[in-house]
Amino acid sequence: MAVLTSLPEELYHIVTSYASEDSLLTLALTSRAFNRHVTPMIYCCPYFHDHGQRGPYFIRINRSFNYEACFGRVSEIVQLPLFLRTIAESPSLRSYIQAADFQWCSNENSNIDAVILQILSFLPRDLKALHLSITREAYPFPSTLPITSLQLHYPGGMGIGRWDGEFDLPFEDVYSVFQIPTLEHLTYIDARHFDHFPPGLQPGARAKTSNITSLAFLDGAAIGEDFFDMMTWPVALKKIHMRFFPDEAHLGDRHDVSPARLREALLPQRDSLEEIVLEGVYYFKGRDDSILGSLHEFSALKRLGAAVDYLCPSVWNKAEESDETAPDIYKVLPNTLEELQLEAHPDFSWRSRPVRMNRKRLPGSRTRPHLSATGDDLRGRLLEIAYHKEGQYPNLKTVAVYYTFSERYKLPPDEELLDEKLLDDDLLEINALFETFEDAGIELFYGASKGPPRFGA
Repeated sequence: MAVLTSLPEELYHIVTSYASEDSLLTLALTSRAFNRHVTPMIYCCPYFHDHGQRGPYFIRINRSFNYEACFGRVSEIVQLPLFLRTIAESPSLRSYIQAADFQWCSNENSNIDAVILQILSFLPRDLKALHLSITREAYPFPSTLPITSLQLHYPGGMGIGRWDGEFDLPFEDVYSVFQIPTLEHLTYIDARHFDHFPPGLQPGARAKTSNITSLAFLDGAAIGEDFFDMMTWPVALKKIHMRFFPDEAHLGDRHDVSPARLREALLPQRDSLEEIVLEGVYYFKGRDDSILGSLHEFSALKRLGAAVDYLCPSVWNKAEESDETAPDIYKVLPNTLEELQLEAHPDFSWRSRPVRMNRKRLPGSRTRPHLSATGDDLRGRLLEIAYHKEGQYPNLKTVAVYYTFSERYKLPPDEELLDEKLLDDDLLEINALFETFEDAGIELFYGASKGPPRFGA
């Protein structure tokens, strides 16, 4: 009932035309009709896509039949004139539009800039999340919007274009994004070539000037002087998510893209960072800077997600480095750590001697956890973590070991695992591993997922 009475007056009359206030059962029975008429008005977030030379931009709608799930989602709307007229004539409807997604692909013969800015001019009071896909050099970024979450997608790359020739996003525009006073969460997609430190600007001149608390680089980023300076801008950065892709071979040899260099760049935020997530497995095999290094300086770090070899090289990888310089995994973990996620190479599992384990799976995992012959090294590292909890990181509560499956590495169906002969020695070793963690007061999870499992899931 509270949901109904909180609707704007014009929508309230539409709802009650299908069911009376005290007849929720009738309302439920007519929910399809209700959603068909009301959803396009209140549950839609604008989505614009400009085809450029392939044709004019199109606008569509996706309707959701789940009332509560619609809030805060990015969906699509149907007709621009109708949508404009609706939000212009019914200001109370604007509070339901909290996220927008724009494909900003304008050219000289397109009016998409004006269309987007016109729509945004109606929504700034309640707009919280904005997604922009930008494929041109300059754009009038609406930096006055009171958004808290922003996702920027640069299909041409920041610095090197793929289809449209040279592409260069001015560094001043990057800084202007950081200066949005309400912005807390910023995500860059396809910023791997971001390396445009402006000449003449003194490093540190803009330190502690941004309110951003969460940063994500979902395609990685070149960690050059500009990136180092960028990490000084936030007053107190709490989360950072960096993804390294193994298929980007041409970046694998770049020494401005590495876990060690990222750690160095993050040092200005060591007193505030609570969560670090690094995706990508064995991307820097055999390189001296492939190890993240000790995280003891990060005094607030509670949640850490990284490939196992980013923290400590595996046995087969140690041969390429000095055994004396390779750290033990428990020695690099911070004393404040509460949750640890370890991404393992696909070869550690689902290869040989799969063994069924009736233990906890990761949320959403579609297979039973099991170890292969190459998993012995990983098990040794896990035992080190459990053995040293009391003296090194007494607040550690959970450890999740996961494997990111893809089209290249298929998950075997559970039936194949059930048909395998269970080896007594393997079962004893695996059970001992879980019992060791239980004795140490740590929950151990094993499984596979399409990406890093969410902390707290």
